[in-house]
Amino acid sequence: MRQEDHIARYAADLAQACGMHPDLDLLHGVVTACGPLIYDPATEALTPQDLPAFRKSLIRKLGPLPAVDEAIQAAWETYETPGPRYRAVLFYILVQHFGKQALFRPKAG
Repeated sequence: MRQEDHIARYAADLAQACGMHPDLDLLHGVVTACGPLIYDPATEALTPQDLPAFRKSLIRKLGPLPAVDEAIQAAWETYETPGPRYRAVLFYILVQHFGKQALFRPKAG
């Protein structure tokens, strides 16, 4: 599956499962930051057991964050879906929550 296909899937999940209207430029930046993990079915989606490793990755990419555990739990609950919870979708929700959008938007010029 190509990156554009992943972005379309994640945008649909953000709209349908989270009630959000995703910024596609920001989502593209977030998906790019997730790297090759989104292309492996074993790492594309997260389970509750994956959250400690996800937390470390989030802090590595965003820097120190206040109340990070509570924010991750809130994002997990916001992402209400019977299917898989995708890493990039949770990451997008948390980038928005912490106001770190500038880190993932395309640079002008």
